[in-house]
Amino acid sequence: MVSFDKKDIPVLDFILKECLKKETILPDVLIFGRYLPRYKHNLYGEIEETYDFVEEFKKYLSILAEHEACECSFKDDAVFARKNENTERILDKGGFDKIYKALNRTPLTKYNIITIGLTVLSLLMAGWLGWLQVHSNNQIHSLEKKIEKQKNITEKLGYKVDSLTTVDKVLFDEIDTLYNSLED
Repeated sequence: MVSFDKKDIPVLDFILKECLKKETILPDVLIFGRYLPRYKHNLYGEIEETYDFVEEFKKYLSILAEHEACECSFKDDAVFARKNENTERILDKGGFDKIYKALNRTPLTKYNIITIGLTVLSLLMAGWLGWLQVHSNNQIHSLEKKIEKQKNITEKLGYKVDSLTTVDKVLFDEIDTLYNSLED
């Protein structure tokens, strides 16, 4: 599989667009389109002898051929590209940008699924524990209110409520009946 970078996408799409316009695309189309230089210069400004723009064109053709985007010829005397039945369809569906995104999309792995599941489970547990805490706090608060009412009733009856031993002198059932009779 011939891989390509994001910087190759405009060149590949340009070749496909040119294939739709012309019958045969040769390497110099990329030079005229300013996608490839005819010569490369080294740091000293001298022309590099090893650079061959036809080889660069062949690299792009191999990517196009692998994705069956156009008909490609790699012969030494005839390096060219021609449109085929897929050329227009690939361009209409987003060109090589869409192909690049599809190739570099990471699928969900078992590790990702387990991690997401554990995260959701821990969030649900935290919510449930929070609800339990609020519910128990409400129960404690209501019990504290009941105790305060019973202390008030016992004080009205003449008992001092300084400790639990004085509260034990009056049975809670009697306090409830007295409290109910006071409310009536």
